Amino acid sequence: MLALVGLAACGSGEQGKDRSRHWGKETTLERACGGIFDAASVRAVHGADAETEKVYVFSYLEYSRAELVKKLASGDDDETLFQCRLNDAEDRPLFTMSFRPSVGTGFPKGATADFRSLAGVLPSEVLDIDCGMPGKAPSLEGLLTAGPGVIDLPVRRAVLEHAGAEIVAAAHCPKHVAFPPVPVFVSG
Repeated sequence: MLALVGLAACGSGEQGKDRSRHWGKETTLERACGGIFDAASVRAVHGADAETEKVYVFSYLEYSRAELVKKLASGDDDETLFQCRLNDAEDRPLFTMSFRPSVGTGFPKGATADFRSLAGVLPSEVLDIDCGMPGKAPSLEGLLTAGPGVIDLPVRRAVLEHAGAEIVAAAHCPKHVAFPPVPVFVSG
């Protein structure tokens, strides 16, 4: 069973800080969001300009593998299979991530997973996964949006790839998924 984390929005400033500490579940990066951070990502996020020794997540859901497969094959692309929003100890957003079924067909020839960056106010990455499921939504789409200036490209992609691998394993994707290389971490 894969622990899946959903998070309610929280306020800002001192009131939001108190609220996140009251409602949010304090944890470490290693344990946050079902353990989606690998060791290199944990080191890189700790090295970023953020208070990340303790982080805050809110509520969580657990889906059995059978439920994940059923939701993926349902074709309901509004159904989110995984959602996680994580704030640092100062109540600043670190990232928001979600995975949902997709009918995406824009994979490079022969690829089963592909990263793309979205332009916008906050840095965002998308990970498209060709799961090979029969039905209306054979693919998955992962989206990670980072807080302002906290998590750089290699970390965003590494976290998204690691979470994608967990979702692929839980959903028993019929197709073997090979993830594209993640940029190398460069210590600053």
